[in-house]
Amino acid sequence: MRLGHIRRVATRPPHLQRTERLARGVGRLRRAMVARAAAVMEREHAPLVHWQLVSAIASEGIHSQVALAERVGMDPAGTSRALDELERLGLVKRVRDPDDRRRLSLSLTAPGRRWYERARGLVFGEIGPLFDALSASEQKVLEALVEKLAHSSGSSSPGSV
Repeated sequence: MRLGHIRRVATRPPHLQRTERLARGVGRLRRAMVARAAAVMEREHAPLVHWQLVSAIASEGIHSQVALAERVGMDPAGTSRALDELERLGLVKRVRDPDDRRRLSLSLTAPGRRWYERARGLVFGEIGPLFDALSASEQKVLEALVEKLAHSSGSSSPGSV
């Protein structure tokens, strides 16, 4: 290829252009939400992963370490280390399943539930203004559309920030 020679790229079909715009926009919004949640957790002297794990246990009722690791997109070893720390902090409790000694059941302790409720208000209080550009009725439409997309993708969980 000669320098200075620019090869013309074929134009993508309109539906793929729209898909690309939507995917990029959703990605930017997700990054903004994660950045805000991480900033809140940093002010609270806690890593974002603590919020993600505690939130999944509290809001989605996830009680299995394997399911929790899968849900937050972490490797099982990293999830286990983070849970060790949450257990040392007294926020999470792991109990052996009496029917299957290989399984551990996860739950929040009373201090863990209080921490979750406090952090929940802080995190979503910080994320909320991202949606202020939409009217209340537009937010309802967006909520319905997000649920529809999540359902059609096979994901029934609301996700974590």
